[in-house]
Amino acid sequence: MLDVKDITKIYHNPNKEVKALDGVSLNVDPGEFVAVEGSSGSGKSTLLFAAGSLLAPDEGQILIDGQNPYALSFNERAKFRAEKIGFVFQQFHLIPYLSVLENILMPSILMKLKNAHDRAMQLIERFGLSERIGHVLAELSIGERQRTALARAFMNSPNIILADEPTGNLDRENAEIVIKSLAEFASTGGSVLLVTHDTHAAKYTTRTLHLENGKIRND
Repeated sequence: MLDVKDITKIYHNPNKEVKALDGVSLNVDPGEFVAVEGSSGSGKSTLLFAAGSLLAPDEGQILIDGQNPYALSFNERAKFRAEKIGFVFQQFHLIPYLSVLENILMPSILMKLKNAHDRAMQLIERFGLSERIGHVLAELSIGERQRTALARAFMNSPNIILADEPTGNLDRENAEIVIKSLAEFASTGGSVLLVTHDTHAAKYTTRTLHLENGKIRND
C-alpha cells in the first residue's frame, strides 16, 4: 500500500543545510501496523509528511497504492489524499470554529460521499462523542479532541492511516483508545504508519523500525 523508496529531504536554512531524511526506504502492506520510533529531531514527522503527499522529497520516490502522488496536480493530489489517506496528528489540526460533527464530515466534502452524515454519526457513537456533537474545539477535553480527529481520519474509509505522535498529549486511557483503534483498522486489512517515541505503542504493531539522524537503523 505504501512504498517509500530511498527518499532524501534537505531543509535549507540561512546558516546551514539540515538533511532530515537520508536515503530512507520502507514499505507498509495491507494489514500491517508499522511504527517508526525515534527521538525528537530524528526525521519522523518529515517522513510522515512525505509519505502522506504533503511534503515532496528532494530525492527518491513514494508510491501509495501503486501511484506516485507527486506526479499529480495540486487538486488531483488533494483528492487522492482524501480518498486514500487518513491523518491523525499530535496537535489534532481540527478547525476550531466547527463542531465535532462538522470536523468529522470535512474529509467527505471533497469526495461527495453518499450517506456521509450517517457514517459520521456511526463514528461519533463509536468514539464516545455522542454528547459532544455540537461542541466546538474549545469545549472539548484533550482526549475528546483526539477522538474527534481519529473519527475524521476514518471518515472516508481510507486505505492507509498516517499517525504522527497521536498519543503524545493523551492520558493512558485515551492513548489506548487511539492505538487499539489503529490496530483494529490494520487487522481488517488497512495499513497504518505510526511515528512515535511512545514505546508502549509498539506492543500493538506488527513491525517497529527505528529512525536515527534521518536514517533507518538496522538493529
